[in-house]
Amino acid sequence: MQTGNYYSLNDVGTTFWELLNGARTLGDCAAKIAAEYDAPVDVITGDLLELAEDLMKEGLVETI
Repeated sequence: MQTGNYYSLNDVGTTFWELLNGARTLGDCAAKIAAEYDAPVDVITGDLLELAEDLMKEGLVETI
């Protein structure tokens, strides 16, 4: 809000965002999304890693 930047996510990104609660690992999120979209978990994991890095660079999430 302070920067005036706005962000949007596709359906998978939105699901990932909703799953981020500090209790789930990226692997947990990938497994859930892979099952929901009937996609290979390794592909989803790679995509989520890339998205997580982008979110961290923007200061929208942090690791715990």
